[in-house]
Amino acid sequence: MNDSLFEHVVPVSFGHCDPAGIVFYPNFFRWFDAGFHAFLAHRSCPQSVLAEKLGTIGPGLIDVGATFRSPVTHGDELRLSVQVEAWRTRSFRVAYRGMVGQRLALEGFEVRGLFMREDDRLVAAPVAPLRAMVEGGANG
Repeated sequence: MNDSLFEHVVPVSFGHCDPAGIVFYPNFFRWFDAGFHAFLAHRSCPQSVLAEKLGTIGPGLIDVGATFRSPVTHGDELRLSVQVEAWRTRSFRVAYRGMVGQRLALEGFEVRGLFMREDDRLVAAPVAPLRAMVEGGANG
């Protein structure tokens, strides 16, 4: 596995599916978020560490999207790859690719910012400190 690529496995259950028997689409966005936070934990920078070391409230969502390539159903094992594909000054883009076996099920993205409180509002902080933590904190 590529050092910058992380895989989050989701066992799909009946409760994840709609009446047609396919995964109800909001679940994919929930799994994107869970996969991203698992990626951060794997890179030794879970939310609690980010708050403590960077003084942030966390990496919040700015934009999200997905393209559904084939259905995912009850009993499938969705292998969701997570990779930060672009770093900008105050945001970064995370790419997702969902596979069931050898079949591509979906591709998606999130644009996130690293948010902190400034006076009475939230602001997007520079992401360079997060990038240094992510790139320097790989486990095993």
